[in-house]
Amino acid sequence: KDIFYSFWSNFILLSFNKLKLENSFSRTLGSDLNGFILNDPFIAFAKSKFKKLKFTLILNYGHKNKLIKNKLIHPQKIIKSYIGMYPRNFKNKINKNKKKIFFLSCGSLIDVKDPLSIVEMLLNFAKYNKDIEVNYTCIGQGYLENKIKKKISENKNLIKFK
Repeated sequence: KDIFYSFWSNFILLSFNKLKLENSFSRTLGSDLNGFILNDPFIAFAKSKFKKLKFTLILNYGHKNKLIKNKLIHPQKIIKSYIGMYPRNFKNKINKNKKKIFFLSCGSLIDVKDPLSIVEMLLNFAKYNKDIEVNYTCIGQGYLENKIKKKISENKNLIKFK
């Protein structure tokens, strides 16, 4: 069966409902629940757009509470899915046959997206896997951009950076 996914919980969900798609889900962000205009909480079709989804992915419990409080979707159809990562130990957890590895991140370079943790993870990975060339491409802008560049330049022997 086909699966229909929307990165945004916006008007596209109405088409999922209209087409009676059985395998549809979405990711739900704060702007999907709190409004798109500053100090204006209006959400178009909020009462109907989530109803037919198989599930929705949320980023935090505030999103879950709002969905439940406003009776927008059944609580069992809400799945918490972090953006980002838990700290990991990559030592000895990689196929040693590979000589290069490429990492790509894309997003706003701001605290809530935690791009500095991505850089820390890559530096640790490179430190414990010196036989592998680590390449990192970072796409995005934000007030942490200079901190990221500084952190990587201090460790340029570990990571090739774009």
